[in-house]
Amino acid sequence: MPYFDTEWRIEGMQINDRLGEIRGSIYSHRSPIKGWEAVVTGQKQGPSDPPETGWESFDIRSSWGGKDVTIWFKTVVSVPEKMAGKRVVALIRPGGESLIYINGKPCQGLDGNRDEILLLEKALGGEKFETLIESYSSARFDEKHSFQYADLATVNTDAHKFYWDARVAFDVLQILPRGSASQLRMMELLNKCVKQVDLGHLGDQRYYASIEMAQKTLDQGLREFQHSYGLGRLLLAGHSHIDTAWLWPLRETKRKCGRTFASVLKYMEEYPYYQSFGNNYRNPVITGILRDVL
Repeated sequence: MPYFDTEWRIEGMQINDRLGEIRGSIYSHRSPIKGWEAVVTGQKQGPSDPPETGWESFDIRSSWGGKDVTIWFKTVVSVPEKMAGKRVVALIRPGGESLIYINGKPCQGLDGNRDEILLLEKALGGEKFETLIESYSSARFDEKHSFQYADLATVNTDAHKFYWDARVAFDVLQILPRGSASQLRMMELLNKCVKQVDLGHLGDQRYYASIEMAQKTLDQGLREFQHSYGLGRLLLAGHSHIDTAWLWPLRETKRKCGRTFASVLKYMEEYPYYQSFGNNYRNPVITGILRDVL
């Protein structure tokens, strides 16, 4: 347990570095999604159906954009047989603010904080997904964006869960009162957990067995915090604050609502305990889905 600032910083960096290595093991069989086409629909666009004509071949890592520019991308994603039995996701970062449609339905928003789209909890192999993305540059600036990547991958669910549980605990560690008993206990717990992960055997059964052991240690340690003096129960809910008109026109507010509400509904589907609330519920793109859910 660190008692001096230098020791504290060193242990914190070690935990952060190890978490980075664990994060790198979350995805396997990562391969590029090919066959993309694109069409620029121009400026001053609001919620609309995808264009029927004008599509041209588009290469990943190419640039697009400009002030107030909307562009659509499309392809068909095919799940290879080697991914059978696995959790399959698409990892897509087109740039700007985007709404992705899967098989004709709004799926979720894509931006600098979101690039993972869950396609299958357990693939059979051979599934196909018609994929459309509506992307927007900026209402204020003449911005250029790069379509950075579009990949298909399988997910190691144990590594995924442990990484995010430990990452959230590490973030909490940063804001606990400096030098408090709670902060010192959290540091000791995280240090113990991440060092249980066998990074010397990434990808084999010894690594995955160590992840399982580290998860059990973390779960037990966090449960013990529930009985600590002075700590209460914290209930978390998602919230979206969308200004009706601020740094963008009203037509873009409608699309921001579409991206936001699609993401919220996706989270509610993936995590049944997830709840969210917002301040703007008028959106022609997502109204029908919201009505079905509510």
